[in-house]
Parts: sequence; C-alpha cells; structure tokens
Amino acid sequence: MLHLYIIPDDQPRPDKASILPLAGELDETIVENLQQKGIIADRFDIYSTFRWGTDLIQQMRQTIQKKNMSRDADVQQLVKLFDIAEKNNCGLLAHGD
Repeated sequence: MLHLYIIPDDQPRPDKASILPLAGELDETIVENLQQKGIIADRFDIYSTFRWGTDLIQQMRQTIQKKNMSRDADVQQLVKLFDIAEKNNCGLLAHGD
C-alpha cells in the first residue's frame, strides 16, 4: 500500500510521514498499473518513501491529458489525490509498505 501525505513543496521531509495530513492511499496493483501505463515513472518504488512536488504533479496531469486517460479507473484514483494536494497548494509525500 502506498500512503500519500500532503506536504508543502518548501517543507523539509519529516522523520515520520505519518505526522503529515493523509491525502489517501493507492493499492500496489493500481501503482503498478499506472507505471505500466506510463503515468508514474518506474523510478518511484512503491516500497520506498518519495516525494511528488507540485511541478511533478502538474507534469503527470499533462501526461494523463496527452494520453487521453482521464476516464481510466486507476488514473481517477490518482487524480483524486492530486486534487487534494492542489486544493492545499502542496505536493505529496509517498510512503510505501
């Protein structure tokens, strides 16, 4: 499971991600599907901790538009998390387990 937390772009990564507000979670299968579809880069390992800043989230949104995948069920799950981050003017910190 990949847990995604809201974090401002300029905030250093905390020692524990769980102290940040939780935006939501993505199942391992969804993450793998999104990687196969070219939405999430393979360099983002589901079992690690990584960060998507607002710029990278915007790039991923553009990829979704270019590939015309906004109706894809896996993409819709990801976009919900992007919307939460955007609403808070933040990026996302991902922590997988």
